[in-house]
Amino acid sequence: MTQTERTITSTDVMKQYCSGGVLSGGGSVPAPKASPADWVGMVNEFQKGAMSTRLQIPMIYGIDGVHGLNNVYGATIFPHNVGLGATRDPDLGAPPVNATKGIPYVAGQRNVVARAKHFVGDNSWGEEFRQGFPYNHYFW
Repeated sequence: MTQTERTITSTDVMKQYCSGGVLSGGGSVPAPKASPADWVGMVNEFQKGAMSTRLQIPMIYGIDGVHGLNNVYGATIFPHNVGLGATRDPDLGAPPVNATKGIPYVAGQRNVVARAKHFVGDNSWGEEFRQGFPYNHYFW
C-alpha cells in the first residue's frame, strides 16, 4: 500500500495511483482556517477517488495528532505527551485525552498518528533515531 501526503493528493491521484491512504502531516490543511465540514468534504472527495478504482478499496486517512488535532482550526492543543509525561504526574495525561478524543470523528478522520513511546532504552518500536541524542541505558 502506498500513502500520499495531502498536499499532492487529489481525486485523480487516488484513481491513477490507487493510493491506499492519505496523510495530513503537521500543518497540512485543506484551506486556511478550515472547519470540520471542510475536512469532511476533503476526505470524502479522496474516498470517492479511491472507491472509483477497479477494486473499490476504501482509503485510510491519517492525521498527525500528537498535540491534539492542531491541524483543525479552533481545535484544542496540548503540550506534547512526552512533555506531560516528564512532569511525572499521571493525572496530567487524562485531560488532553478526554478533551480531544471525539474531535477526529467530527472532522471525518479515523486514523490519528499520535504515538509517543520515548524511552530510548526500549527499542521494541525500533525508533531510537527519533531522539535528538542517544543514551546508554546501562549508565542509568
